[in-house]
Amino acid sequence: MEKSEESEKQVKMIGYGTFIIRSASGESLFKVIGTGSIENFVRIYHPKFEELGIFYPFAVPTKKNSTVKALVYDISVDGLKELDFYEGVPHLFQRTTCKVVLSDGKKLNTLIYIPSKPTCEQLKERLKYIMNNEELKEMWEKDLWLKALEEQYPLVKKIYPSLFE
Repeated sequence: MEKSEESEKQVKMIGYGTFIIRSASGESLFKVIGTGSIENFVRIYHPKFEELGIFYPFAVPTKKNSTVKALVYDISVDGLKELDFYEGVPHLFQRTTCKVVLSDGKKLNTLIYIPSKPTCEQLKERLKYIMNNEELKEMWEKDLWLKALEEQYPLVKKIYPSLFE
């Protein structure tokens, strides 16, 4: 059976968490087209997430003037459907659009997975029991995911140094 034109169509997608690790290790099924900065987002992660069985960060829209460094991918429409399933759409994550500035200065609208409203509510409630106010503040102000990548996956920094600049 031939693929339809729609399934061959490519869309741009942001990878800000475990996709970065998978790409550096050669496990990604999707083509990295570059690195970029997601405008008006913050990446939240803390090593204490692991106490909750969470081993990945969340990108959260913010009104603050902040950016998140991430990888930009070309993904087929069929691949997008697979990703929706993998990311737990619509329960764990939801897919939305964001603005990205590539490292060469080009601006794009891309897709991104952000935590769903129920996920945000559950995470907020659960973090109160395992993190103090100082740790919560650190989670919002520092990109602890990049620090974890640098320590646990040095290959990521070697392959994608612009993520750490």
